[in-house]
Amino acid sequence: MRVIERLNIDGMSEDETNTPPGVIPKVTRRVGLPWLSPDITQLLHAMESFMPATYEENLTVPIGNSSLPRILEQKRTAHNSIAIQKLPRNWYDDTWYKANSSSACAFLGVRKAFNIPHLEPYHSRS
Repeated sequence: MRVIERLNIDGMSEDETNTPPGVIPKVTRRVGLPWLSPDITQLLHAMESFMPATYEENLTVPIGNSSLPRILEQKRTAHNSIAIQKLPRNWYDDTWYKANSSSACAFLGVRKAFNIPHLEPYHSRS
């Protein structure tokens, strides 16, 4: 099972601008999903950190406009986010899951736990 394919766009956190109007450079910050396991969030952050490695390995330069600097630590949580159904139990935040009613948990149709791989973030040599 591939984590990103299973989460799809609905399981990805959003970003918001983290700088006051007129301040340059603008910076974005991740908006957390209250229902998503911190282990999944950590894995996605580690995967994202490898993007510069692909450029270094291939001795290439990204084409097009550069993206805004991004802060991965969340400042707030998206409380209007709707949890994805039928994910493995350990992909849901434990505190969030336990706070739900039994009918809400049943509605999620939780699957058996699936191993979440641990990946250390990439740190550039430069």
